[in-house]
Amino acid sequence: MQYVTEQVKRQRFFGAVAIYIGTAIGAGVFGIPYVVNKAGFWIGMLHIVILGSLITLVVLAYGEVITRTPGQHQLAGYAKIYFGRKGQICAWLALFFGIYSALVAYTIEVGNFLHAIVSPLLGGSAKIYSNIFFLLMAIVLYLGLRMVVTVEKIMVIALLGIIALISVWGFPFIEIQHYFQEHALEYFMQPYGVILFALGAASAIPAMHEILKNKQHTLKRAILTGSSITILVYILFTIIVIGITGSATSESAIIGLGQKLGPFILVIGSIFGILAMTTSFMTLGIVLKESYEYDLQLSRNTAWLLVISIPFIIVTLDLLSFIEILGLGGAIVGGLDGILILMMHTKVQNKQKKSVAFQLMLPKTLKYGMYALFVIGIGYAIIQTLK
Repeated sequence: MQYVTEQVKRQRFFGAVAIYIGTAIGAGVFGIPYVVNKAGFWIGMLHIVILGSLITLVVLAYGEVITRTPGQHQLAGYAKIYFGRKGQICAWLALFFGIYSALVAYTIEVGNFLHAIVSPLLGGSAKIYSNIFFLLMAIVLYLGLRMVVTVEKIMVIALLGIIALISVWGFPFIEIQHYFQEHALEYFMQPYGVILFALGAASAIPAMHEILKNKQHTLKRAILTGSSITILVYILFTIIVIGITGSATSESAIIGLGQKLGPFILVIGSIFGILAMTTSFMTLGIVLKESYEYDLQLSRNTAWLLVISIPFIIVTLDLLSFIEILGLGGAIVGGLDGILILMMHTKVQNKQKKSVAFQLMLPKTLKYGMYALFVIGIGYAIIQTLK
């Protein structure tokens, strides 16, 4: 009986870790090598390590807020509890902006992948393929089709497998001098938003908490494990891509790798990227549509139009590139979520002085520094986008 109990605990733990990794790793991983290369390899690595550490603290703080607050909620629910209606509105804005950013990023990147593997046979531009993909996804969302959760878990495992394959396949092609190229100082901040986009996993914490049945020590360990694996995957993938492609690193890492390593890597990587982002698009699109229907009491057709109209306009008019939408979305959503979570963490600790198993002590100076970083990052992303 004890063996079964321990086995169930391990399954829950690894299930929680898988949810974290699956939430974090998505379209953002394909853009990290490009922005790291633009800033300079070592500066970019510093971004990944520092931002990865700070976001880990943010999600740990969120974990403590969840364990100290009765009931099951999402970020908007916790924001309403601690800051009222205004807090809830801020959380909703961050959620909507984050999902729209992701839908645009998925549409652009899937178009790039389809163009890379299909255009040699059928011709056409990347935008045409993006529009075809978006039309299909619009139909799927209208019909309300859902992706089975198990399929998404398989996608996470497959993604890690593809990255491992690329690492082994590409290792002999690495050129050390690619890590020591000179870069303009003006690109110092470029990795910020893209990396924040790629690290975003706060939305996974309530589900992890539920899976682990309120085991506070286990939740903390699962967050640290999931975050550590995610950061290490990004570091490894970036080292491999830049080591192979150097100054030729493309906005879409897989396409640049395909040009160096051959059609096999291009086709395998692109097909997987298409499948992974299709499932994510379906999941997030349904979440946004149902948020409009159930939370804002809008009709089914109106909700559907709101979900598809904004991404369609941005993609069709070429308002933002893949990297630009990752940078803007990551900086704004990561910044707003980070500020809200840290403020809730301060409030819950001041309100409940008692010691608990899941407790994160953050110095005030560190919190103020993180507030400043998030605000500066949001301002920088908006200014760069307007330029």
